[in-house]
Amino acid sequence: MEIEIKSDSDITAAEREQTDDCLRRAFWGLTDFHYQWSEADWHVMVRVDGTLVSYLAIIERVGAVNDRPVKLGGIGGVATLPEWRGRGLASIAMEKAAAFMKDELGVEFGLLLVDEATAPFYRRLGWELVPGPLVFDQPGARRPSRVDHGPAVWGARMAAGND
Repeated sequence: MEIEIKSDSDITAAEREQTDDCLRRAFWGLTDFHYQWSEADWHVMVRVDGTLVSYLAIIERVGAVNDRPVKLGGIGGVATLPEWRGRGLASIAMEKAAAFMKDELGVEFGLLLVDEATAPFYRRLGWELVPGPLVFDQPGARRPSRVDHGPAVWGARMAAGND
C-alpha cells in the first residue's frame, strides 16, 4: 500500500482521471449536491499495487469561529472503491490528512461535513460534531448559504488538542 499527498498543481491528468473515477464509483455516480464546492488544494491518494483505491481532498481556507479568523483545513470527497471498503483505507487516509493539515499546513481546525450515517466513522477517528449553523459563501449569492437543515450536514473539527 502506498499513501501519497500531492498538491493540486502536481496532480497529473492521469491521476485526476483516477480520482474522478474513484469519486464516481464510490458515490454511485451521484455528483450533484446542490452546492458548488471548491477545488482541492491537496489530494490524499491511497494505492494498492498501483491502483487508486481510496481518496480524499484537502481545501485550505480562512474561516471564522466565534468571529475570530482561523486557518481551516477542509476535508472533502472521502471515497473508497466499493470493492475495497472495510479494510481501513479511508481511516488511514483521514489520519494522514489530519496529521498533514496540523503539522504541514498549520491549520487550527479541520472541517468536514457529515451526515448521521457517516458521523460514527469520523467520531472514531477523533473528530467531534460541532453544533451549527455552518455558513459558507456560494457563487452569485448575495449572502452566505446556510447548512443548518437538521442532521443531514454537520460540521466537525479535529480533536487533536484544539479548543
